[in-house]
Formats: sequence, structure tokens, C-alpha cells
Amino acid sequence: MSGESKNMPPSWHTTDVSWYRKDLPEINESARKILEQYSGISPDGITSHLHEVRTQAWNIFPYPSIGNWHFLHLGILQQPRYPEILERLQQGQKLLDVGCGFAQDLRQLVFDGAPAENVYGIEIEKPFVDLGYDLFLDRAKIPSANFLAADIFKSDSAAKNLFGSIDIIYASQFFHLWGWNNQVEAGKAVTKLLNPARRSLIVGYQIGAIVPKEHQHSPTKEGKMYLHDRTSLQKLWGEVGEATGTKWMVEAWLDEAEIFSSYVKLDKDVRRISFAIERME
Repeated sequence: MSGESKNMPPSWHTTDVSWYRKDLPEINESARKILEQYSGISPDGITSHLHEVRTQAWNIFPYPSIGNWHFLHLGILQQPRYPEILERLQQGQKLLDVGCGFAQDLRQLVFDGAPAENVYGIEIEKPFVDLGYDLFLDRAKIPSANFLAADIFKSDSAAKNLFGSIDIIYASQFFHLWGWNNQVEAGKAVTKLLNPARRSLIVGYQIGAIVPKEHQHSPTKEGKMYLHDRTSLQKLWGEVGEATGTKWMVEAWLDEAEIFSSYVKLDKDVRRISFAIERME
């Protein structure tokens, strides 16, 4: 999640948009386990709890992932390298969720045995960090110092405290918030966070396309997003590498795009693209 709610007109907070779903969809098994077994919420209290937190979040910034309940989707579990990520954290490496929102994927890692002190989150809107604690009722489990309210594009933001210390970046619906040029800038900013002494890894997913394209009139601050296939994503990270003196190998795959259908006007070429981007040197 990324944006500045103070710059948005009141009309942005209307619920009369295609990406706001009033009813709560059926909660997937993984999310229900987190809410019941990790957060300790009773089964009959989950619905009211989710509606309360969702309303507060929508009033801060009306992200599509809030309106369509997508924050209940634990995308990190669909990463083929999830077992490796969990093992690396258990061995002492650090993971950062950029644009973490409620940081639901970090909760999944901790629930599965990752040390809480090794997971970090960055979110530009600080209230979302607090709402993440309200949603998962876990202030005593994950140190508050591990969540930063920061803009990674600004070199003097709190993100600088993590420069060179992160081994794994998780980027869920993050890079697609911009067009090509700003995606390159985001890649350069992320590279600063990574430990140069290790074979760093960036994993996540976003909106992609069979035929790469710049999608206009998107519900993002920039108003556009560049949709990648594997080849264009490799090219983009080639540019990032040239600018930062690094080399990256991109693994990426396209699959269904249903999770995005409520807030992007999809055509037949649009897909979800998942990726694992590994530093080669």
C-alpha cells in the first residue's frame, strides 16, 4: 500500500465504487487459522471484528485491497520458495514487507515459526501499522520497532535505518503502483535495503499481462501502472542493476487475475504475475 490520504478529496472515500464489497466473502482457511489460532478471536466474533477494522482503514485511505477484502489473502503462502524463506528466517536472516498494509503475510510467517524479531514492515501511512495490531491483536508478539512509517523514495526517511540489513524483500501489489520509470526508482530504493554480502531475494506478486503495457486510469496515486510479463520484468531489473551495480535473475509466471477484477478494468491479456528476483552478485 502506498499513498497520501491527506491529498485525496473526500469523494475518494465513497463506498460507491467497484472495488468496495459491502459483504464479507467466505474467509479462506489460512486467514481463518490466523484469526482464530494466532489472534485468538472467537469464530462468532470474526465478522464484526473485520468490519470494524476495515471501516477504520477505509477512512484512512480507500485502497482497493481494503475495499475488496484482499487483505485476507495470504499471498506469501503461494510462493514456491516459501519453505526456503521460512527456513532462512529461522536461521537468523531478515525479511521486509514493503508497503505492508496490515502486514498479514508477516503474521503468517510468525504463525509458522519465524522469529518475530526477524520480520519487518514498511508502510507510508502509520495508522495502518497500528490497525495491523488491532486486526491481529498481537502487540505483545511483534516488536513495534519492526514496523516503520516511511517513504522508501526519500533517502532521509526512517527506511534508512534498515539500509544494507535485509535479506529478503516481500512485495505484494507494490511495484505495480507506478509506471515504468518509477518502478525502476522503486527497485533502486529496495536495493539499498538489501544486505550486499548475501544472495538477496525479492518475492511477491502484482498485476501483469501477456503483452506488457502501461495501464492508464488506475486507482493509484500516479494514475497508471506498468503491467509486466517475465521478459519485461527482467528488462526492468536489468535497468535497476545497471543503476546500482548489481545483477538480478528474474523468475516469473503468469496465472489467473480474478483477485484484481474488482478494481482494474481487465482485458483478456491481463494476469497476475508472481516473481522471485534473486541477486546474482
